Amino acid sequence: MTAVHLSLVAAFVFVLGTARAGDDPTELILISDVGVVTYDEIRCPAAQRENAGKCVASEQRALAARMYEFAVDAASAMWNVQLTAAEASDVEQRVDGTRALATRATEEYVKIVGGVLRIRRGEHADAVIAELVRAGSQRPMIEMILDEMTTAEDAVRVLARNHAAEAEAAARAYHTRRLIRRKLAARIRECSATDRTTASREAATLWQSVLAKYHFQILNQTYHMPDFKGVLDEHL
Repeated sequence: MTAVHLSLVAAFVFVLGTARAGDDPTELILISDVGVVTYDEIRCPAAQRENAGKCVASEQRALAARMYEFAVDAASAMWNVQLTAAEASDVEQRVDGTRALATRATEEYVKIVGGVLRIRRGEHADAVIAELVRAGSQRPMIEMILDEMTTAEDAVRVLARNHAAEAEAAARAYHTRRLIRRKLAARIRECSATDRTTASREAATLWQSVLAKYHFQILNQTYHMPDFKGVLDEHL
């Protein structure tokens, strides 16, 4: 298994994994007109859960990343910023180029989660892990996923999802937003020149408008509204 393959599987553990034991994975953390964030989407890795401060900080970063995605989507809708046909074609080519690798990673992840389910339903852990290793899985990855999924219900819930479709949608959204960010930054530079202000101030005004117009609201006060200053900085 290649390093890239392993990193993709690790990404699935974070993005598609499970909530902390005792926490409601369906709890709404953020609501907005363009999407919601549940606790399951931001929960910290198992390795950080004994340190509450590190865990919350990890979850805050994950929440911020998700909010930035929503904000870019909302800003593109508000300003009617769209991809050209050529740009949309480029996105699809990039998705096609990673599909085979993503498929292998999702299959590996699902295979390991299936083993975890067997363990959580009572099979001997060492025997199941040894079987997975013989089939080509990496022990550290198995143990990490096992730590993440503390109950059979966790594994069942994960296995019920269409990971291949989710991975493809995530790749398409990533490449689309990458181009949309550039277009938003170009529009901001134009506006700042017209208004005789800085691009940073123009961007701040955009995000304030987006948050208000699309009703972004954090429901769990453990978390706070992130700073949107850096969302477009690399393009300004």
